[in-house]
Amino acid sequence: MGFQYTQAQGFRLGSWEGRTYSSDAPAPRSMLRLFLAFAVYTAAPVAAVPFIGLSWSAPLFYVVALEMLGLLRGWGIQREGRWLALASLLWAGMLFSFAVSTLTSDTVVPDLASVARLYQFAYWMLVFVLSVHLIRRGNVGPRLPAYLATAVVALAAIVLLERVVLGTMRPNGYFSLTRMTQNAYGWQFSTFSPFLLPLALAGRRRTHRLALMGLLIVWAAAAVNLSRSSWIAIAAGLVAFLLLHAAATRSVGGLLKAGLAAAVAVSLACAAPAEVKQPVLDRYQELQAYQSDKSYLIRVLMIQKAWRLFVEHPVFGVGPAQFRRVSTPLDLPPELRYAPQSHFDAFSAHNSYMLLLAEGGLACTLPFVAILLTLLFRGAAAAVTLFRRGEPWALAAYASLVGMSIHLWSLAGLTNTAPWLVYAMVAAAIGRARDLSMVPGTAPRAVGRGASWEVRSR
Repeated sequence: MGFQYTQAQGFRLGSWEGRTYSSDAPAPRSMLRLFLAFAVYTAAPVAAVPFIGLSWSAPLFYVVALEMLGLLRGWGIQREGRWLALASLLWAGMLFSFAVSTLTSDTVVPDLASVARLYQFAYWMLVFVLSVHLIRRGNVGPRLPAYLATAVVALAAIVLLERVVLGTMRPNGYFSLTRMTQNAYGWQFSTFSPFLLPLALAGRRRTHRLALMGLLIVWAAAAVNLSRSSWIAIAAGLVAFLLLHAAATRSVGGLLKAGLAAAVAVSLACAAPAEVKQPVLDRYQELQAYQSDKSYLIRVLMIQKAWRLFVEHPVFGVGPAQFRRVSTPLDLPPELRYAPQSHFDAFSAHNSYMLLLAEGGLACTLPFVAILLTLLFRGAAAAVTLFRRGEPWALAAYASLVGMSIHLWSLAGLTNTAPWLVYAMVAAAIGRARDLSMVPGTAPRAVGRGASWEVRSR
């Protein structure tokens, strides 16, 4: 009985009947389609469940999870033991943080916001672990870039339509067509734009051209969206992708193509109307004078608050979803003394890492740091390995991880589904590279435009 891996089938050894799966059996098509729909919605959350306003991602993933949970007994979930253990430790830390904050509070009834956050983290840990397993075993990875790239280009088109054509963005930062905020759009662009890169550099000729056009559309939308953090994160993700691409191919061709695309983008930006170009230039000037920018100073103040809350509650933090509800003495800079401290206490942390440190203490932060460092250090080598074996998607996932991780320093985005999907993709790439290294006869091969992203062994 031979071993075979193809894009259409995934890993398969032996056969299965009915609902009895071997540990290497391909996932059912219905499950894969639902997961792809979940991933697309995560990249482009432009609509909510009617009447109740909740995200569609949770209902979609719960259907996938129910299907998977019926298969896990024989589908090899134990192979994701490391990620399952770290996710369990993170959620256990959140649970103990909730218990300690509830027992030490003045109220008898647990805070509903804390209960909701505890449930949300349970859901995100489920998304993380099951997505790792499905991407690794179900061969979803090679298909994800096309779906995620299409979703982020659609988002970019909405931003350009509303910003440039309709001019209907509201003063409070919300877009009228989707009710998404400026920061939310910037977050989506920095997280999912890297998935256009493998299509632009290693896709077929028609896909290559469409991806380059999509990349220019996303860059233009990110520019007029005026989120400075997304500019930095997108640039960091692009650099990470190109460096790994150069290492994987031992060529600077990708760097030259990216330079050409950047030159075209700059040329188009110079030709843009003044009413479109001037706000971008003004925002860039603010980026250069960041030390006097109020938005920057508020973020620094929130970091100060998070650190002092951690010092006061180092082990379990102040409790889930309690950052805005608690206070500690702060040193307000002169530029922010127009309002009392109570005004700023209700602000978002604007920093995912400091928020987790303040609310969950070391009990939550240490497992998360273990997850992140493992992904960053082992993910790069896995991405290069998979690229050389005909799977460029892992390079995009790692570039997304780099850009997203930088953006999370200025945005409270861990309380969102998107980062856990990206973490799962990089974790799956690590496992996938290990799987291929153990299979004889799957030698590395060159990947270029027109590649079919397929490896076979007979």
